[in-house]
Amino acid sequence: MVENKSLKMIIVSDYLFYKDRDGNYWSEVPWDKEFTDLFSPNAFVYLVGKVKNVDTPNRIHHLVDSNYYEVLPLSNWTGLRQWLKLIPEVTRAVKKHYHQVDVVILKLFYLNSVLVWFCSRFWKSGKQPVLASLLVGDSEEAFLLRDDVVSSSWLRSGSAKLVKQVISLMQYDVDVAGFVAEFLHRKFAPKRKNVVISNESWLKEWMFMNRSRSPQDRPTKILFVGRLIDRKRIYSLTETVIDLIKSGRNIHLTIVGDGVLMPAIKELIATHQLQSHFTLTGWLRPLSPELIDCYREHDIFCLPSYAEGLPLVILEAMANGVATIATDVSGIPEIIRHEETGLLIPRDDKIALNQAICRYLDEPELWRKCIDNGYEVAKQNSFVAARSKFAKAVMKAIEHQH
Repeated sequence: MVENKSLKMIIVSDYLFYKDRDGNYWSEVPWDKEFTDLFSPNAFVYLVGKVKNVDTPNRIHHLVDSNYYEVLPLSNWTGLRQWLKLIPEVTRAVKKHYHQVDVVILKLFYLNSVLVWFCSRFWKSGKQPVLASLLVGDSEEAFLLRDDVVSSSWLRSGSAKLVKQVISLMQYDVDVAGFVAEFLHRKFAPKRKNVVISNESWLKEWMFMNRSRSPQDRPTKILFVGRLIDRKRIYSLTETVIDLIKSGRNIHLTIVGDGVLMPAIKELIATHQLQSHFTLTGWLRPLSPELIDCYREHDIFCLPSYAEGLPLVILEAMANGVATIATDVSGIPEIIRHEETGLLIPRDDKIALNQAICRYLDEPELWRKCIDNGYEVAKQNSFVAARSKFAKAVMKAIEHQH
């Protein structure tokens, strides 16, 4: 059995790792033994990603456990032109270990993963690892939306079509094809039957807590967690909350995150002289006790994004007894069933957002129902429950190959 041997794997992505002066690596997610144990008690992982040197790690980052992981450092490139120059560096880093590992996991749609998949078609001498992939978002739509990177609409459209074709080709070719949501399977590889639907939840057991509704002698607390960029529609959410406050609603909005819209949001709040109704925390460490406590202090979670994949912040809110509101896009309806586990609204519909918040304020039975049902959805999508699906499929492919 594979489980009794030393299992080795490579995870390929464009993740950014931070290297401190002592040679330790840090990441935005917790690469620890709990992850490797999903595959095998004796698993060891090579992590391929960009590296940035820092004097001291940021407080929001997690230490990469060197007992179970080794970072294969790549230059911290930005932009396609820089990446093209680094192709030899990427291929050398991966090929050094390629024929010694049991599985190579490709995170899509990252350029390094596409490159390694292409190279694998030529690296045929020696031991062949299982090739597994996981599509973590709708890359076609992402390309269409990035007018800040490519101003030409026809060029964005052509690039998006090419990306879709490449993803489809890869997902039909690899040994294990994974998708974080069913809608991605339907869109990119509908004819492939043996796929794994497995999101990237990091919800550990200690992160769950259902609770009673907060006392009504204080404002109802609304929460947003994410990047402060236009696609998240955080500015529209702020405007909606201001409108509700002016209509007499006793509410407070906490914004967790940072981004280019922070100055504009601060100015909007100041213009209406409503600073006491808003809290802007900046970034809180992902998956930290501070962030989990923040969820537990709030009553309603709002994510009115124009586009998403399968946002894990919704599951984090559900796991901590927060009623959710989100747009009816992409993979969100797979976890939010309207009026059952949360409320869905159309994209770019401020009236619907306003009404959804008011429904939770005025209908405590609906609020409680969505809290309890959402909590069960989060349980079904815990770290072990969700990630084990992909890990088991990978281990089965390895055993079959052996």
